[in-house]
Amino acid sequence: MIEKRRFHRVRLSTKSKLGYHDINILGHLENISINGALIRFDQDVIVPLGWECMLTIFLEGDIDYFRFHVEVVHATHSLAGMKFVHQEADTLMRLGKLVETATTEPVTLGVEMEKIRGLINDYLG
Repeated sequence: MIEKRRFHRVRLSTKSKLGYHDINILGHLENISINGALIRFDQDVIVPLGWECMLTIFLEGDIDYFRFHVEVVHATHSLAGMKFVHQEADTLMRLGKLVETATTEPVTLGVEMEKIRGLINDYLG
């Protein structure tokens, strides 16, 4: 799984919730990048690979949060790695700022953020 990563991850521990239709699985964020996240669930559960669902990451209590449409790309007992499939532009910018404050590799993050800015500019034309 590590070999497939395009962006480095930063450690960040906060509450999270993975939602699929009427199923909600509570857990804690282990780490995050600008492209995906690793979640440790509060209960022993394996989510199916390829599962597309909503990931909510709570920052300050339940008031401030990120919400991402994700796809599960790695799963073991009580742990799931997921890639972000879709997020709003403002969410991506907030995520970039969050990762920037938590990173121990600011030079690497700078290069990654330039890639993202280029992709956004290409997309917006």
